[in-house]
Amino acid sequence: MWWGICLMAFSAVYTPWWIIFSPLLITYLLRFVSGVPMLEKKWNGRDDWEEYKKRTNAFVPWFVKSV
Repeated sequence: MWWGICLMAFSAVYTPWWIIFSPLLITYLLRFVSGVPMLEKKWNGRDDWEEYKKRTNAFVPWFVKSV
């Protein structure tokens, strides 16, 4: 969602270049601080979860990893 808002903002006549920091920050926080790490901590140690992590991308689940 934040990347879409950023792209729409860039279509405006005058857009400050620093507008890109907001979606970058949100992506970083979700991937490395609050989103993925908290979920992995909750399910860590379960056999089905470990198998799921091996074959699934951490941030975009429908892109399957090549094992």
